[in-house]
Amino acid sequence: MYKHILASVVLAGSGLMTGISSAFAGAWTLEKEESGISAYTQFSEELGYNRVKLEMVVDAPVESLVSINTDAGNLNQWMESFDQVEVVTQNTWYDYILYVTYDFPFPYQDRDSLSRTLVYKKDDGSVVVKFLLEDEGKPQTDDYIRMDYIDGAWEFTQLNDQQTKVVYTSLVSPGGEGPKWVINAFSLDVPFTSFQNLREQLKTYQPRSISLDEVPMESDLNFN
Repeated sequence: MYKHILASVVLAGSGLMTGISSAFAGAWTLEKEESGISAYTQFSEELGYNRVKLEMVVDAPVESLVSINTDAGNLNQWMESFDQVEVVTQNTWYDYILYVTYDFPFPYQDRDSLSRTLVYKKDDGSVVVKFLLEDEGKPQTDDYIRMDYIDGAWEFTQLNDQQTKVVYTSLVSPGGEGPKWVINAFSLDVPFTSFQNLREQLKTYQPRSISLDEVPMESDLNFN
């Protein structure tokens, strides 16, 4: 239980994608390859935590994957460790502020995160669901320690009429005190399980009515 919950913070999936290249410089190391899922780590010298990357191919279109990843009310059904999930501000279906809480085992205090979800398209045709650290929208309370660094994104690339490649990356500093080696040692456990859950849920998931034509291009956005 201890290692399972600590590793779960990796799936918070929010963050700042710009100005962090020095934080995770280095090669990816393949740590696990099982059931069609490849999992990698990359150590961040700056933060002292592992950045993780998972890849798989699923039998689902990009639209379904974007839908399930932006369906906030359903996230805790397949994303391991998510407890409470709340949309704080809904600008559009592809741009909103999300609040998530996570259970940590005794004696460590529970964590929470506040992030902006933003969906955009790349020039190569892939679609990214990106999570940006947000400072305002939900005040901190004594019940939770706010995560102080989260960088994550889902990228979906259509391979053919039936299959999509899924790539997930994340780097997290959960804030507060806690042994970094424990989080690093088990940093792939929960995202790996979530990948398995996602693949299963897609078999019965009914996508919401969304249009990727509404999603902005990456070149039109400013992440600074």
